Amino acid sequence: MLRAILALVMLLCAWPAAAHESLPLVVVIEEQAPDIFALRQQLPPAIERGQGPQFAMPESCTWMQGSNRGEGSGIYRCAGGLSGEQVRWTFPGKTPAIPTLVRVKRLTGEERTILAAPGETQILVPDRESWSAVAWQYLTMGIHHLLSGYDHLLFVFCLIWIAGTPGRVLKAVTGFTLAHSVTLILSALAIVRVPVPPVEAAIALSIMFLAREIAVGRRESLTWRHPMLVSSLFGLLHGLGFAAALRETGMPQLHLLTGLAAFNIGVEIGQVAVVLLIFAAIAAGQRLWPVLAERFRLPHPDIFLARGEQVLLLLIGGLSGFWVIERTLGFL
Repeated sequence: MLRAILALVMLLCAWPAAAHESLPLVVVIEEQAPDIFALRQQLPPAIERGQGPQFAMPESCTWMQGSNRGEGSGIYRCAGGLSGEQVRWTFPGKTPAIPTLVRVKRLTGEERTILAAPGETQILVPDRESWSAVAWQYLTMGIHHLLSGYDHLLFVFCLIWIAGTPGRVLKAVTGFTLAHSVTLILSALAIVRVPVPPVEAAIALSIMFLAREIAVGRRESLTWRHPMLVSSLFGLLHGLGFAAALRETGMPQLHLLTGLAAFNIGVEIGQVAVVLLIFAAIAAGQRLWPVLAERFRLPHPDIFLARGEQVLLLLIGGLSGFWVIERTLGFL
């Protein structure tokens, strides 16, 4: 019963997966002199050239030079600075469902990154860094990255599938957490330097490996007997991927350790939420399946599993295999 319900959950979650396909719109606001700010944007592939957003700076800002006022780049004089002011943008057509990263660079060298969720078209330029603001920002960024990182989610799903019981799942997820926390910290602090493209390809390969282990079903293998060991080894790899995303977003200058710790905690919150959701679905399915099976004459869970497991594993293996090829070609 548990395997059947888990198979259904994984199938539903794996179907729309497309890891890291929604690259963000990046907006840079750089202070070039006191009260003088340059604005520029970097369009992701999802936005066609000429369809970029138009920007509305605060009323205290006057356009000085650059492209036509309101377009993707230009220099503005903002009396009193931008702290606490709102920057808005609109698209000529439909607003794309992608996040926006706004980087604010100050003369002092301080750099702040604000994440606007898909559909949001304005941000509040923050004051100078504070402990609480950095902690909250990077905590939410960590949660968002885990929940939007479908490759990491598929790995966790496969790990739960292999571990099976709540006790073994707890050990496997703990090993994964501790391992990726170590490499996330070391890589984010530039103590360990590893090229990102091979890491992303290897992460996809780790999903293929677990999918194969499930398909073969050799319970005497190392993966089935010691899932915590395997999850810890692959966790070191996934931590490098988390760190790459964190570096892409940007690290705080004044509260580095706070931001790093908050991001890691956010990743764990997202991960725990996914695990609890899966077990909640399993518990609900165990209660509802007998009732639904009797009323609608549904097949026995074992029959469902036999019919759906191969399709599920083909989907996961095919998707992860596509990611391996795509990411490998990206750095060859």
